Amino acid sequence: MQASVSLEELSGRLSNAGREMGFSYFSLVQRSCSGLNLTGVQLSDFPQDWVEKLGERYYYAHDPVLERASNASLPFWWDDQEFVEQQTDKHRAFMAEAAAMGLHNGLSVPLFIPGEPAGLASFAVTGATRPPKDVEPIAMYIGTFGFETGRRLIAAQMPHPDSDEELSRYVITMLGRGRSAAVIAKLANVKLHEIDSIISKAKKHYRVNSTTQIVVHALRNGIVSYLEMLEQQVELPQTELNRLDIRPNNVSGVRPH
Repeated sequence: MQASVSLEELSGRLSNAGREMGFSYFSLVQRSCSGLNLTGVQLSDFPQDWVEKLGERYYYAHDPVLERASNASLPFWWDDQEFVEQQTDKHRAFMAEAAAMGLHNGLSVPLFIPGEPAGLASFAVTGATRPPKDVEPIAMYIGTFGFETGRRLIAAQMPHPDSDEELSRYVITMLGRGRSAAVIAKLANVKLHEIDSIISKAKKHYRVNSTTQIVVHALRNGIVSYLEMLEQQVELPQTELNRLDIRPNNVSGVRPH
């Protein structure tokens, strides 16, 4: 999953993974903060007629699965009694149309990353029979890493506020870990004014006043990932490795700290 180099490849991997679990279709979407529009990651192999239907006048705004995902923290099946009982008439009409298109039942996995609009990975079946119950943890794993990979691929297509993209990402990642500009400069072996310049440009780009806000916006836009904030090692740009005269077979980046 994480080895995907394009959204098309990622979509194919997700589709194959869904079928191996016993599902017929998959969908991986991200909802905007306003809750109405879809944004960011949008991948699916749902029937084309259904996809076109969802795009008509924001029809997906009536989707009870998307609505449930914004409040749920655990995977849920579309035929769960509690989920069905909470549906409105519009919700039931929506699910009936989905079933008519071949999406009779499914398992949905809510996805959350701090500073990000909520995501949702869904795996659907044609027919009422559920795949084995033990697919739930597998679906959670696939959905989570698919979402993270999708964000990374989309981020790679986005402009960055600084020309030295790798150094900028390193700076923002280290800011997210609570490091000061002076400490980052020392770790990266660059002048403090270079780090200050990157931070100033990022503030101007995002129209914010604090480094905390920079990190939040960078997470939201996919410039850096939450997982990177937790990793024990962050690779320096290759130019910085050269300046430090560190041989690749000695280290892969900055020492753990």
